Amino acid sequence: GGYLLATDAMSVDLHRFRHVVRQAKSCTDPLQAADLFDAALHIGRGEPFASLHTAWINKVRDALMDERFS
Repeated sequence: GGYLLATDAMSVDLHRFRHVVRQAKSCTDPLQAADLFDAALHIGRGEPFASLHTAWINKVRDALMDERFS
């Protein structure tokens, strides 16, 4: 039992962020790559799950913040 949310992957901030980062990493033009990294950093601003606090969600939040800063 449970729920399934069917949506386009690009409507999810995390998927859009990862997609744009992959584009930036594969870009051969440094200026375009910098623009793409900048665009990625503007997706999903703020702390993930800011109002939730459990051991599991804290680990997920830390991993997502590490990914963003890397």
